[in-house]
Amino acid sequence: TKRYYSKTTNDNNINDWTLRADLNWRPSAEHQAILGGAATIHSFLPFRTSRSMQNDDVAADASNFTPSYHAVEADAYIGDDWRMTDRLRVNAGMHLSLFSIDSKTFYGISPRASVRYRVAPGWVAKGGYSRTTQYVHQLCDSYLSLPTDQWVPVTKDFKPQTADKVFAGAYYSPAPSWTISVEGFYKWMHNLIDYKDEYYLMPPYATWSDKLVSGSGTAKGLDFKIEREAGRFTGHVAYSLLWADRTFAEKNHGLRFPAKYDNRHKINIMANWKINSRWEINAAWTGMSGNLITLPVNSWETPVLPGSTWDGGDEVPLPETLNNYRLPFYHRLDLSATRHTKHGYWTFSLYNAYCNMNVIAVRRDYKYVYSPYDASHVKPVFQKIHLLPIIPSVSYTWLF
Repeated sequence: TKRYYSKTTNDNNINDWTLRADLNWRPSAEHQAILGGAATIHSFLPFRTSRSMQNDDVAADASNFTPSYHAVEADAYIGDDWRMTDRLRVNAGMHLSLFSIDSKTFYGISPRASVRYRVAPGWVAKGGYSRTTQYVHQLCDSYLSLPTDQWVPVTKDFKPQTADKVFAGAYYSPAPSWTISVEGFYKWMHNLIDYKDEYYLMPPYATWSDKLVSGSGTAKGLDFKIEREAGRFTGHVAYSLLWADRTFAEKNHGLRFPAKYDNRHKINIMANWKINSRWEINAAWTGMSGNLITLPVNSWETPVLPGSTWDGGDEVPLPETLNNYRLPFYHRLDLSATRHTKHGYWTFSLYNAYCNMNVIAVRRDYKYVYSPYDASHVKPVFQKIHLLPIIPSVSYTWLF
């Protein structure tokens, strides 16, 4: 009896110890300042992979033996909300950080500033700029967020990720509890990291950093929102028109491609009804364009060589541009009821209340097809993968 066995194990973890302090200070009626800092000791196991295989009487084991990394992160921030006049308000701040790992220290300077100006009664205009710096990154080796995702730190091979964002918007309040807004933004992202094309063909002992490549990306969009913020009935209706792309020198032949979370249209509807001091009901509906995935839609069939006894006919998928297929529209309804008690509250909820089986991935597979005019042969097929039907839950939160 032939035996075949294959098992792959991935280990990834982070342990943190953090000490932080924050202070609010109001030196005058026009100023409200905030400042603080934190220190964190990290311990990372980024990506340790081991694989065991057996084919008949032959067995093999392989591992990359990735070492653990220890890092120290420190940051400090200061900011001020300054009411310059009855119409003009400025909020500005600065965030400083450092990250020391693998005998190298990285520094980050992240300024931010926003301006709010009351144009007329009920009308407000806003605009601003911010920069963020990130030293720990999430790597997904699939189109789903799964426990197999890896959290990795920057090292001497990769720089910290940074993002610069500008935004501008207009806000109108036709009544004290109502707000109508439109806001646009543009974001530049630098030093992004991702897996190389066909990184899974690398040998198991390859280090995790050998499988990665650095690049850049952009994101932009328009957000529209109508919101009711006070009263027994509150909620909002929001719509976003979004774009996101990525560019990596060693992915997609260096050509720009859409990010997998390039959800062109996104709709959120939320309603909350506070029945009395004890009970409240919440409903939230989410709908958005499906995520993008890469599907091989073209292939070629290996030919039969002259004089060969092998009948050929193997179907070989051809490479495609990244994220060439959009999944079907995603939507679900979440319901919850909250019962407040003397020392806390109960929450009764339904996730995906009408049990819409959203498509979260598409798998390429094969099936045998028989035709009276042709011999039985294998044809490629695509199978939709569904996950997470209706999920009820009950929880209690104790406040002390």
